[in-house]
Amino acid sequence: MNSEIDEIYLRISVKDSKIFVSIGKVVGTKVEKSKEKTMELFYRILEEIKNNYNLENLKDHPVVRAYRDFYWRIGIDPTKQRPSSEALLRRGLKGNIPV
Repeated sequence: MNSEIDEIYLRISVKDSKIFVSIGKVVGTKVEKSKEKTMELFYRILEEIKNNYNLENLKDHPVVRAYRDFYWRIGIDPTKQRPSSEALLRRGLKGNIPV
């Protein structure tokens, strides 16, 4: 399958106890059967993350910190139930990403 699609995305972020919502549209995206290019990009990004963060300082990244603070405000302990983005980053830093 190789078709072009348009995609609308939603992004929510928290800063200084304020929630920001942004919406965008991606135009001309190609969907391909092969995952080779996607995985190449994924591993390149993962290497960049490994070069800049570790398991100890990841919690200090502004976005991770915002999610953790949000979890605390809604009564969820983020050390017991991690936000999914942080959990994925931690798996990558530990080398537990499946191929």
